[in-house]
Amino acid sequence: MKKIINLLTMLMAFTFSQYSMAGGPGQILIFDTKAVEEVYGGLKWSLGSGKKKPEVIIGYKKTNVDISSGVNPFDNTFFASQISLEGVDGTDVSLSIDLEKLKVSSIRAKYFEGDASSQNEVSAGFDFNLGPFLGASISAPYRTIGVDYFIESPASTNAFSPYVILNNIEKTSLQFGENWNASCADSGGSFDVILIEDPGFPASAGDFYVCNTP
Repeated sequence: MKKIINLLTMLMAFTFSQYSMAGGPGQILIFDTKAVEEVYGGLKWSLGSGKKKPEVIIGYKKTNVDISSGVNPFDNTFFASQISLEGVDGTDVSLSIDLEKLKVSSIRAKYFEGDASSQNEVSAGFDFNLGPFLGASISAPYRTIGVDYFIESPASTNAFSPYVILNNIEKTSLQFGENWNASCADSGGSFDVILIEDPGFPASAGDFYVCNTP
């Protein structure tokens, strides 16, 4: 019995020391926004345009990702369920290539915001056949649905042009191996947070994050 009591005492002391190192449970972590940059491709169908072939889309997208957490790690470790994507916003620049004429048909710049699954987008651009345009769209993983309004469209034509895009842009997610800079709300100390995958620690726990203090 005495050995058991000693063992429990040592375990409690170890636990207390680990909480002290981590700054205490329940402390708020403040994460800096992280920019994710990617080049993507896709196919665009302009509804009602009369074109037999889709246009090829080539673009560059910069996504600012915000994450949030309401817990402080125990022993510099906390689980993926304790952290989440708070929201995304960013910019996107792309060009369209007409496959029938084999030349660039339009250029577009857009701003978007939303969450990991979908974003609302506003855009402006120039079509080399129809002139300047303004656009609005909704984007989700691998697809975008939108409509453009051509400012200088002749009265004899429809100024609105709806379209559908299929692309290779995946859902925004927290990637393994990424470094995030964070600080404690109470102490203000800054450190790096790394997402790693190790299902064996603890057993069957799945994904977890490790905080590396400088």
